[in-house]
Amino acid sequence: MQTIILTLVFSFLCSAGFGVGFRISPKELSIAGAVGVFTRGALMLAQSMTDNRIVYTLAAAVAGAAAAKLVSMVRFSTTTKFLYPAFVPIIPGDLLYNTVVSFVTASYGDLAANAAQLAQALLGIALGASIVPLFFQSKDYWRQLRKVKI
Repeated sequence: MQTIILTLVFSFLCSAGFGVGFRISPKELSIAGAVGVFTRGALMLAQSMTDNRIVYTLAAAVAGAAAAKLVSMVRFSTTTKFLYPAFVPIIPGDLLYNTVVSFVTASYGDLAANAAQLAQALLGIALGASIVPLFFQSKDYWRQLRKVKI
């Protein structure tokens, strides 16, 4: 339990710190941190349900992107302002590091395993980040198609 709480606290700090780098106003840093905590919580919950890296990373990315979109709609702000801090806790930096170390040390068995896990994590993030905008913008897309009458 203590590990979970520490992970969520550090996720908040990382997301808020990343928000500082993107010049998010001090009033909104706590919101950016909360969105990061929500994303990390979704990742931890999805990890407890499945071992498939694509699935649990995709679920966390969808949760984070949806939270960022909803917060940006409430705050009348851009989505990317909260999307980037939301994704910070699920970036697979450890897998990238291990892949590079395996490549440099010519440990090709570890390289293949780490690279496969890294590709799955990145695919899950990319798909998850794509699903939410499709859902929110599909109404506008269909409305524009009706105007053009294709």
